[in-house]
Amino acid sequence: MPDDAGDGKPTLVVLGYDAVEVSADNVVAPDLAGRIYAHKGASEELRLNRNNLAFLLADKARKPEMKQKMAWRLALNALRRPEKLNDFAEHQRERILEWWHRSEQELALAIQQCYRHVLYPSRNRIDGANLDLAHTAIDVQSASDKPGQGQKQVIEVLRANNKLRLPEDDPDSPAYIRDRTPLKKGKITTATLRAEFRRDPGLPMLVGDDVFVKGIRRGIEAGAYVYQRGDLLCGAGDPWASIHIDEQSFVYTSEYAHEHDIWPKVQDDGTSNEDQPGDADTGADDGTANGDTGTEGGTGTTPGSTSGGTGSTG
Repeated sequence: MPDDAGDGKPTLVVLGYDAVEVSADNVVAPDLAGRIYAHKGASEELRLNRNNLAFLLADKARKPEMKQKMAWRLALNALRRPEKLNDFAEHQRERILEWWHRSEQELALAIQQCYRHVLYPSRNRIDGANLDLAHTAIDVQSASDKPGQGQKQVIEVLRANNKLRLPEDDPDSPAYIRDRTPLKKGKITTATLRAEFRRDPGLPMLVGDDVFVKGIRRGIEAGAYVYQRGDLLCGAGDPWASIHIDEQSFVYTSEYAHEHDIWPKVQDDGTSNEDQPGDADTGADDGTANGDTGTEGGTGTTPGSTSGGTGSTG
């Protein structure tokens, strides 16, 4: 499995049912999942972006039914071939084709009900585990409601466990992000801060960069952060600016910015913007100042849903 940012989405690793299985009454982190989580490539170098993977595993008790449904569909596939189908009477041909079409949904349902165990990065480890992996399971009834949409079920269960953030979700509080990341030292580039969300199991997994940028904006508005890129300096009360994710853009804590005379900005007349009368916030309400529409500028990432890493749940 790769160990980079990829397309900006976390990777869902679907482990083969013959290689790995989980007993619902005795959940452990399989060795294979642990090796993939901790290392990358044939050289088994340490994986850095451990918070960018989730695993989907088969339920031991439901494997036989899934395999039976697959065998049934393969048998029907063989029978529906013209050279075979013509050997049957018309009513038999109709029945075979009916079974064939029905078997697709039945197989998809059996796969989803079998592949219901999700391992994800978390400081709340599975009991006895030596890696930061937690376990949750997709409810069988939930899997039955939407056959053929297994990936959406994984997204829903990760969101329910407060682990995954989609572009429309709210960010964590500025104070939590500050205290959880190297930003607590006072200064960090936006690229490095974004990378922390791929590395630290204690942080949420982000789909795209929208939630990350919203978190920086919220910190600026709350007076917790100051943003700088070149000559651009943006703090509380300033119109919105495009937030870039690169090594040339910095986020400061407000305390650090004050201590190092970065913020408040000094005007040409020698006063700071904190000394100016009136409401300095002329664009933050609708996000249209400086040509910014309120969407995340400069990120170069198109958000989406999580992508399957090594397989599909149907």
